[in-house]
Amino acid sequence: MKTIFILLAPSRSGKDTLASLLADKMDRKPVQLKWSSHVKRTVEYTYSLPIGSLELPEIRNSIIPGTTQTYLDLLVSLYHTQDQQADLYFWKRPVFRQLEEVMQEGSTIISTDTRDTFEVDAIIDLSTKYKYQVVLVKLDREGNSGLTSDMLLERNFKLLKSYADASLEFTIANDPDNFELKMVPVSVIVYQLAQDIDKDRSETVHF
Repeated sequence: MKTIFILLAPSRSGKDTLASLLADKMDRKPVQLKWSSHVKRTVEYTYSLPIGSLELPEIRNSIIPGTTQTYLDLLVSLYHTQDQQADLYFWKRPVFRQLEEVMQEGSTIISTDTRDTFEVDAIIDLSTKYKYQVVLVKLDREGNSGLTSDMLLERNFKLLKSYADASLEFTIANDPDNFELKMVPVSVIVYQLAQDIDKDRSETVHF
């Protein structure tokens, strides 16, 4: 069955770690969808950063030369606070096209930064159109406050949960030395759920 995994979590909660562990379990490499990818690549080009470097927290949180802002500050400003007279979906449209192209191909998808209503609506509309099963995963890392841009995650989770074929919630103990190890059983549970899906399944698991 064609599947899209939607991983919702505040920043620094382990979405990319879980996405990587899930991908390792699959025979065919899945497509990782990031709604922020277009704006990140544009900023990387503008500041002569290596392509893909803004996926790394240490680079995102570093200061832009000659300013007092971090690259993360700039990304949040560009992505979430555009002029109301402009195209509010400017940064999202290329990723929307990518999502539709990937679904036309029937590839497995892992989405790791669904943050606003446009993105939620796009996933629901295209998943319906191309008959994808939706596995929704919400991660929480104890003691992690996240970012301002994470404030709509709870609302997005409720919207997507009403549509998803299955949903799971995990709370992960904030143990830096063993955090990735704790994510391994999470990835196993999520992967197995997708193989044997139950329309009404919803669980909360603590590690």
